[in-house]
Amino acid sequence: MILEGVPLSFSVQAPGWMSTSVDLIKGEYESPDGIGIVPWSSTPENVYADPCAHTPLSPPPSATAAGFAAAVATIPGTDLVSGPSSVSVGGRPAQHVVLTIRQDLDCDPHDAYRWYDESTGGASGGWRWFPELGSTIQVWIIDVDGTLVWIDAESFNNAGPGPAAEIQAFIDSIEFE
Repeated sequence: MILEGVPLSFSVQAPGWMSTSVDLIKGEYESPDGIGIVPWSSTPENVYADPCAHTPLSPPPSATAAGFAAAVATIPGTDLVSGPSSVSVGGRPAQHVVLTIRQDLDCDPHDAYRWYDESTGGASGGWRWFPELGSTIQVWIIDVDGTLVWIDAESFNNAGPGPAAEIQAFIDSIEFE
């Protein structure tokens, strides 16, 4: 796989994973045992200051792992579970943020946007919406010699510890070439 021009590999040990053109999924989307992982081909350029109104953060966060992680950690309609935390992914420095989607979100979660990528449509497209209320979103923003690589993952409402463990196993398997 190549993200932001950076080649990497990973392994998925558990059965039941499927790859689409954009992401890796396991189980039924939004079911308690469902998982979605999106390795972005290009790093998002901004987050939304108002996810329901689709209003981008102005000014955008600094184009660093720490800058993006800080912005992700404050997206309205979410509760910060942990982070931003300095971690290592594939031997590279990274930031990790974990959020849950608030039960009192002001709009349907599928109409609420978290972040976007200009190269795939910008603020009006190329965006990532929220999964169902109560879902957990994890983000890793990895610095590979000055190039940011972005991976986000979702586990859904009422998920037990299994999906989080499988997501972490995926992250732990990443190797940069």
